[in-house]
Amino acid sequence: MSAGRHGSNGMRGTLIALQTAGGCMLHTAVLTRISLLVMLGLTTAGCELVGGIFKAGMWIGALGVIAIVVLLVVVMGKLKR
Repeated sequence: MSAGRHGSNGMRGTLIALQTAGGCMLHTAVLTRISLLVMLGLTTAGCELVGGIFKAGMWIGALGVIAIVVLLVVVMGKLKR
């Protein structure tokens, strides 16, 4: 059996089919869709990770601003004495 059908006449519209162990023909269009779904799943997981990092960074920034405000209040209080 051949792994795919290639014409020597330069036709580009021919789908290349792969022979699997079970005897089914799996077209490149199906492989493309599967790979796109896998990439979509990986990118959305990456977005969730980045979103979590930014949420943690936001809290660190908020605590930093609060610490600076408290420090300014303490310094201003000591300067007035």
